[in-house]
Amino acid sequence: MNIYLSVKNRKQVLKLPIVPEEVKVQTNRKNEKFETINFGEILLLGQAGLKEFEIETFFPKDPKRYSFSRNKKRKGWDCVKLIESWMAKKLPVRVTVTGSPINILMAIESFEYGVQDGTGDIYYTMAFSEFKKISLKKKRRKKK
Repeated sequence: MNIYLSVKNRKQVLKLPIVPEEVKVQTNRKNEKFETINFGEILLLGQAGLKEFEIETFFPKDPKRYSFSRNKKRKGWDCVKLIESWMAKKLPVRVTVTGSPINILMAIESFEYGVQDGTGDIYYTMAFSEFKKISLKKKRRKKK
């Protein structure tokens, strides 16, 4: 399994060097519960909510130190800078998990990182929410 983050139709791609043990996508609905006189509580099925998931792993300070690193080209802090630049530019990110059907356009909701064990590796948690592109059609006014 590899995880790729990409922006602008793969103009910039980040292959995560260390993948988490699991990736679980959460799908939900926007259902509503109502209290009625005759039937008690009922559930009204709503529209689909946004897909969400979270990644928790680390960027190696020096990826060449780890034989199991899947991306030996980018150092840890370079990965952090790239992700922060995408967030600052408000770019949606395509998340692709190989060996699975996961290929979703997402927004990075949060990115928390830091060092903790003296190795210089950067441990992080990144949360994603589905990003849906919408296009609004302009309606032309008829001239009178």
